Amino acid sequence: MFAQYSFYRVLEKFPIQQIKRKKLRNDLKCSDVLQMLMNFDQDAWIPITLDKKYCLIDGQHRLAMAHKMCLKYIDAVILLDNSYK
Repeated sequence: MFAQYSFYRVLEKFPIQQIKRKKLRNDLKCSDVLQMLMNFDQDAWIPITLDKKYCLIDGQHRLAMAHKMCLKYIDAVILLDNSYK
């Protein structure tokens, strides 16, 4: 479903409980998460981005939405090279 390149790996159905969070530059806006829930389209889902240690790089609102939906898995792109952060 997703293109594969040498600097990342796409994992469909990555376990949400394995994702580590660190302080991100952007604050989580609950209104944005609610808006995403109200307009959810499964076919338009964009994977979240994680580093090699499964720390969240991009997709905090998508991850929050997945939690609200009680999902156990989420599509994720794992960056294999730190230069792409």
